[in-house]
Amino acid sequence: MREQGGENSSVMARVREIKRGLLAEVIRLLEKDYEMDMNLADKIVAGYFREGFLPGYYFLSTGAGEIAGHVFITTQILNANTESIVHESGDGKALTYFVNVGRDFPGKLARVIEENLAMEIVSYNSVKTESGIRIMTLEKSGRAALPPADEDRAFMDAALRDIRESGSPHAERFLESLPLNYLNKEVNLARAKPRIRRHLELFGRAMGAPGTVTLVEEASGGGECLGYDCEVRVSIAARNPGPRFVLDALRVFERAGVNLVRSNYDTFRAREGADSVAILTLYTLDGRGLDPIAAELGSSGSGTLSDREISESLLAKELGDIMRALAAGDESRGPLERLRTLARRNADEGSGPEPGNFLLNAVTDFFQAAEFLGIAGNDGIMSDMLRFESLGEFYVMSRSDRRGGNIPGYRFAHNSLRGPHKGGLRLDPIVRFDEVCALSFMMTWKTARTRVLFGGAKGGLVIRPADFAGKRLDFTDTLANFGRSLFLLTGPLRDVPAGDVGCGAEEIGILFEGFKSALRDLVLVAHGIKKGVTLIGHRVIPLEDARAMLRDHFDVDWTDRRVLEELASSERYLELVAAAQITGKPRMGIAARTGATGRGLLYGALATITRLFLEGRWEAAGKIDAKGMELLRKAAAFDEEAQFARPREGMVSAAEWEELMGGVFPDLLEGKKIVVQGTGNVGGALLKELKPFGVNLVAVSDAGGAVIGERLDIDEIVREAGSSPGKTCIGAKRNVTRRIEGAAPGAAALEVECDILFPCALENVITGEVAARVRARLVASGGNGTTTSRGERVLHARGIAVLYDFLANSGGVIASYFEWLRNLAERFRYEAETIRARAFDIDDMDPYVMPAYRDRIKGILAAPESPGSTEEWNAVIRDIIFCAVNEDSRFAAGRGVPVKTAGFARAILALLAARYAELDGAARASFLDGLGETARGLIGPHLRHPEVALLEARRRRPPGRGTR
Repeated sequence: MREQGGENSSVMARVREIKRGLLAEVIRLLEKDYEMDMNLADKIVAGYFREGFLPGYYFLSTGAGEIAGHVFITTQILNANTESIVHESGDGKALTYFVNVGRDFPGKLARVIEENLAMEIVSYNSVKTESGIRIMTLEKSGRAALPPADEDRAFMDAALRDIRESGSPHAERFLESLPLNYLNKEVNLARAKPRIRRHLELFGRAMGAPGTVTLVEEASGGGECLGYDCEVRVSIAARNPGPRFVLDALRVFERAGVNLVRSNYDTFRAREGADSVAILTLYTLDGRGLDPIAAELGSSGSGTLSDREISESLLAKELGDIMRALAAGDESRGPLERLRTLARRNADEGSGPEPGNFLLNAVTDFFQAAEFLGIAGNDGIMSDMLRFESLGEFYVMSRSDRRGGNIPGYRFAHNSLRGPHKGGLRLDPIVRFDEVCALSFMMTWKTARTRVLFGGAKGGLVIRPADFAGKRLDFTDTLANFGRSLFLLTGPLRDVPAGDVGCGAEEIGILFEGFKSALRDLVLVAHGIKKGVTLIGHRVIPLEDARAMLRDHFDVDWTDRRVLEELASSERYLELVAAAQITGKPRMGIAARTGATGRGLLYGALATITRLFLEGRWEAAGKIDAKGMELLRKAAAFDEEAQFARPREGMVSAAEWEELMGGVFPDLLEGKKIVVQGTGNVGGALLKELKPFGVNLVAVSDAGGAVIGERLDIDEIVREAGSSPGKTCIGAKRNVTRRIEGAAPGAAALEVECDILFPCALENVITGEVAARVRARLVASGGNGTTTSRGERVLHARGIAVLYDFLANSGGVIASYFEWLRNLAERFRYEAETIRARAFDIDDMDPYVMPAYRDRIKGILAAPESPGSTEEWNAVIRDIIFCAVNEDSRFAAGRGVPVKTAGFARAILALLAARYAELDGAARASFLDGLGETARGLIGPHLRHPEVALLEARRRRPPGRGTR
């Protein structure tokens, strides 16, 4: 890198100073954690970081650990003569290819880009080390940038001022679009001003052109050539480019046989407005024959998006940016205030069409509950409640028919105040950043409302399992790659995934096998059997990281040789430690987990109908006698306080529940008209649960369409949906009077007159407009976010009872919690009896068991799983959901708010009490003062709840305590 005078010299001096400090830390890591051959490592480090190789911004935006990982990978290429190795950044936003060739051969570059078409790459850089290895780094949007230092700010301001004074009509919009990472590059490149001015010119030309803009020019002087005397630069810019923009350009060079020296790509998108501009810059040593290439590039289209796609994309991007800013601890009011504004607009029916964004609806409902509690104006509390603890994004390699490519994978963890993160995994093309945010956010409130000791998380992979029909090995390999990325963020005491859309017991079993393999690798490194470092997926895991993960994610004391030896040598113990890392397993799970979401939905509907009947808002098919009325009143009075009073059974005895389920509830449901949307894991299980109650199924819809009639055959519907090629109910025939093909037309089933409507599919199906046409007496939301914020308010205003989603579909997470407890108990039993040679004490489970049901749960855990224990687990699920429905209904009626607002408010109060448990002394008083009058008046019972004492004790317990 050539130095220039003045301001640039001070910048280069700072770069050199940072290099020296970083390299010293890199050398220390390589010696201590990687146990690397230092003769080879010294040579690699010298060639890798010699002045003039990489631009200075690399050293300002990359930590020593990541650089050490890059050095390690480079040594692997040289040692093994491997064609290429890939390394994923710690934040999952960048993927670096280390390739054993020096030039940018267009075909190889194109292959890398093609492998990542699904990843929405916003920038890449391709450079060559002095040892001849090419390093190509691709970045997704949202990567955190290093804030500029004070001495850099003046240089950056000068560059920006130069753009403002350029006279370009696009200057302000261009400045709006500049990512901070791009500006950091400019600060630390000696050629900053020429490059940024060149990009401004291309930006302006692309904004005014109907197609692609190309510019061919000599790139010399000012350090542009990086050691080459005569480079020719080809710049290609496009407005709102299609996803194949870079790939198509590289294919033109490949067909022409023109090799490249280096290349880079940047995307510029203004925060406000729909337009973005992409600029691809390619360098070659020979300018001959470029004119026809430029002509071909200029005639290609850039691709455009519809107005609706642009609007939806911009909202999703803005919400994603806000959540990233909050997760990064942005101290300004900006992100939070912008979220408030969006939520107010979403709630306002006069503000125009509904955006239909699940995350925005979830946040809107949250804000309404916070306003009721009087905490919506407290920025500290609101940021704390909204902030994600981690937003994990992965590049997941997927292979099909010997072709491979990276697809987006996610694991977002929202809040762990009450316990490890918990949430399912979706395998579906609909998976995207803002949707996973919404699902993770809602899991926090679902677990808080049911009192199971978990937090909120969610994950997903942008994949269509049906595309792998007949290619089982390819599907298994893809899932295994996803699992390796998940493993690094999860663990029994940190984050516990489960299944969701497209991810059933078989898929969970594949992931579980991968988790065991990765855990074994951690153990071998920590135990010293595998020296220094291991690779899990695309991540380099050195010794200290392996030890920390064993301690913090698995509660394994890596200093105890007996434990490590047992883990390294015993498949049984390894399975037991890994088992609690994921739930819904086909093996080492619990039978109660199967169909639990649909079963829990039935319990919630029964609890709601019980209250409606006692309030005179529901008619029974037959006469309910005095004993039946007494049992219904007992079921409607059942709450957590009653459970504490009778800890071994509850307010309603087992015999009384049997009488309710076998006689009284069927009298309430016999002949009632039922509509079910969705025939998958939730809807399909619900249909089976409803059959004994004699309901009249009048409509069912799913992705294939809908069937409508009278007394549709439930067995036939379930059979068709489970075995038909499209997994749809559309082929059912018995008593069908109307058949509608197609998912969108099939939504007409939502408007069929009925007593209970069960939307059990995906989000946003009951909008404000649809809610005005719903003809049901009860809407019980088996899916997540099935009813929008406006839809909820319309239903409430019309007097239609609502069983809201994060309570209605909570049976699955409750059963997952029980499976987690079972796996922990079996692990602790093995550690006590086999490793410590002592009797297992069931009281060791106390820190993990929800207090209201502690005696009942410990009683179940004391014996092995059996049909009897399955019945007992289901009984606890039933009681938890009945308690929550009763408490919410009383809270809502007493305070004049919708039931969903009541549920949100009670979940928020539980989380506030958990935050209180983490504080000490004066901080507690200050915290309570900041709540405001309404929240302070309501939080008392939550602060006195035994859960707070449990959380306080858990906080004092150090991690990595090892065996009990």
